[in-house]
Amino acid sequence: MYLIFVLNRMDILPTNDAAFLQAYEWLYKTTDRSDASIINRCKKWKPYSSIASRYLYRALDDGFTKEDFHLFK
Repeated sequence: MYLIFVLNRMDILPTNDAAFLQAYEWLYKTTDRSDASIINRCKKWKPYSSIASRYLYRALDDGFTKEDFHLFK
């Protein structure tokens, strides 16, 4: 997290962060949290993995990952 949010590194994939994993599972509709699976699916994000991760954090913060979320109520 320090590398992404403080040092602004562009290609960090936080495979051990709980919030990232929750958003990742929502995005890809999977429960496979193995590092190999995450790295394989997210290799298309390179060299901007940190930016994609930030979008996932934002989706989590805004409630998009909740099952009962409705964009238009």
